[in-house]
Amino acid sequence: MPYYIAFTIFLLLMLIGLVGLVVPILPGIPFMFIVALVFAAVGKFSHISVGELVILGIIVALSFFVDYFSGIFGAKYGGAGAKTILAGAIGMVIGLIFFPPLGGFIGLFIGVFVSELILWKNHIRALKVASGSLIGSVIGLIINVILALTFLTLFVVFAF
Repeated sequence: MPYYIAFTIFLLLMLIGLVGLVVPILPGIPFMFIVALVFAAVGKFSHISVGELVILGIIVALSFFVDYFSGIFGAKYGGAGAKTILAGAIGMVIGLIFFPPLGGFIGLFIGVFVSELILWKNHIRALKVASGSLIGSVIGLIINVILALTFLTLFVVFAF
């Protein structure tokens, strides 16, 4: 198979990873890394080197960090405690299961809001903390989109 056809196929597979940023069923950037790894292996590392894969791997690690901590940082910034953060995480998982792809945001917000309301019985505080967690998650999504586009750009540069 000619190189440009193989490259096009793998590039299209990378675009599926971009969809994974908003559809939680797909792992997004980790999927993109697997595609890059397979592309490198199929090409016997002649188009993408191990060092370049390490650079792409660092982007994946940053993405994991952003995914797991952006909502928590937002909630902490808003004043949430450990119980509220746990309630938000549970709400996010439930939301993702029942209302993908935006259910994670909705579930996080509701989980944090209800927890804060139960703990402090203060609507304003609950809304502030829940809004902080939601803002943190949205900022995390934006950062992940930037990371994914950076990953995609580097893949194209490395492959040529």
